[in-house]
Amino acid sequence: MATDITKCKCWKRPFEPPNGCFDYCAGKILRYASSADMQQYLYIEEQLAERIYQITSDESLVRLSDFRPHFSDGEFAEITNKIQHLDYLAERWLRQTFQSETEAETSVYV
Repeated sequence: MATDITKCKCWKRPFEPPNGCFDYCAGKILRYASSADMQQYLYIEEQLAERIYQITSDESLVRLSDFRPHFSDGEFAEITNKIQHLDYLAERWLRQTFQSETEAETSVYV
């Protein structure tokens, strides 16, 4: 059964609901983060952060798994690991970036 990504709360850690939202939320992080954000909050080295940022113009990249073909096994494991182990500053950045976006989307329907 596919995950209903409209129910994913990407500003909460662990991502909610827990089944299936990690792949979507991790992809969303990569799509929204600038190279500088990836370096500052995810601790991804500059060269890799620049490569990630360059490929995010491809709108078909929605989930983390969609990014997989663009990276070596080691690079993809590093990216996944960094997102799995976010620190307080990264979690705060997520809340600031995604919670306000979700609230704005919700207010449109009210």
